Amino acid sequence: MHGSKEKISLWSVNGRGGLELSNPRLSGRNVFRLDATLTVDGETYSIEVELSTPFREQLLAFFHNLAVNSRQGVASHVSQRVTTWRSDFSEISMNAVSQDDQSVRIAILFQWPPTYAEDVGHTLLVKANDVARVSNELRSFLRLPLELQSDAS
Repeated sequence: MHGSKEKISLWSVNGRGGLELSNPRLSGRNVFRLDATLTVDGETYSIEVELSTPFREQLLAFFHNLAVNSRQGVASHVSQRVTTWRSDFSEISMNAVSQDDQSVRIAILFQWPPTYAEDVGHTLLVKANDVARVSNELRSFLRLPLELQSDAS
């Protein structure tokens, strides 16, 4: 278990959507899998995702950068920095921007291999504090060695 949480949830402030990462599994030297569930207006869509170490590090950095940007209130008319992440095989992609020091907008797209013809997407407006919580919870959830985790903090 490595002292990690087995489920991480992020819900939109309006309650109409959410993202849940669960059931993290590490086998072999570099085979990590998790289940991702996107909820849209009460409907749930799930996908199993395999992430290599670089993509796990990038996912951690994605949420870390969002948390830092929202704390600094970078959402000004001059500079709204978009942060992006996608899984190894593009089953999940996320684009996010800090709205202000209180909220973050995250657009999430799920696509199912092998054809990627079927997809579902939703945009979450989440509290900046929740993004910071997810950033902190991901450290152990992703099963990254401490020396890699410190690079994203």
